[in-house]
Amino acid sequence: MKNPIIEAEIPDSTNPAPRFTWGVSITTEGQWNMSNNHGAWANLIEAEITAALWQTALFEAGAISTYTLGKNATDVRQDFSNINATNRAFRLTHLGIEQYIGSSIRLFAGLRQADADYFNTEMAGLFTGASYGCLPIVNDNFNVNVYPVAALGVHAEWTPKENMTLKTSLYNGASSDRIDHQFRFRPHRDGLLNLGSITYTLPAAKDNELPANYVISYNIGNHRHAYQDRRHTQFGFYVTAEQPLFRMGRLRLCATGTGAMEFNDPQVAEGYWNAALALEHVTRRGGTLAFGLSRAYYSDGHETDLEATFVLPVNKYFSLQPTLHYLCTDGKRQVVGQLRLMAEF
Repeated sequence: MKNPIIEAEIPDSTNPAPRFTWGVSITTEGQWNMSNNHGAWANLIEAEITAALWQTALFEAGAISTYTLGKNATDVRQDFSNINATNRAFRLTHLGIEQYIGSSIRLFAGLRQADADYFNTEMAGLFTGASYGCLPIVNDNFNVNVYPVAALGVHAEWTPKENMTLKTSLYNGASSDRIDHQFRFRPHRDGLLNLGSITYTLPAAKDNELPANYVISYNIGNHRHAYQDRRHTQFGFYVTAEQPLFRMGRLRLCATGTGAMEFNDPQVAEGYWNAALALEHVTRRGGTLAFGLSRAYYSDGHETDLEATFVLPVNKYFSLQPTLHYLCTDGKRQVVGQLRLMAEF
């Protein structure tokens, strides 16, 4: 899942929030498994709105629509496409009130997804593999509120100094895409999930370049064990470093790496790591060529995903993204190709 369509600016007495903003994003993707000749056509529509309430508060709402035609292209542990989802014309993914306190504190209460808060860094957003959007140690061990589902909870951010942000969130432990289940907070039955992170970011000299970004994050979740009739608490952490390396003329090379571990008898995923390189300004419009290697360790196996992708801006609104995945799941090898067209308005 990509970063939010609308990038909110901190409102204050000298910089009041716009009365109303909106954004729409459309993604359509052809998928072809070259190993079994299965194919599919996946589609995603995202829409978000914000409306100013009082001087430093915003009402925020977001929804998605998903539709896929054809067979599931492949059966893997880490989905090769971060837009794959069951067909549903409408899913509410975001609804609540965001309150700013001064220029350093940001609070939110309501329905929310955790993708953009903790996983969707700019470099991770280059890749189509779902593990870059939410690490397996979180996505596979908890019913976490990431695409395409959401959960009720509270989120807080504090920026004590420039470029550093501390975040923490507390959510109902069972997320959903059904409205009659989303607006509930039942810790005894559904459990609780707490996520948190410290992020340090050094913006790039140019707006269209990847920043240096460093993240330390944790997860603690309490829920009913899937295979045992008892409550179960798991906890884990991950670290990410995204670093520009050097320039070669107009080209700019960046690298990233992530390491993650889950503790206390994780039910599914025990560990994960990735490493990637991105070459910026390959085309005059700012195309980026990226190569990533992901490896996830499970209680009953493992999986490796080698991804090559090329994000190619066409104009102000449209971009193309051809991608190739080589997947090895417990020794079973598959090659999957994608061609994605994205439009943002």
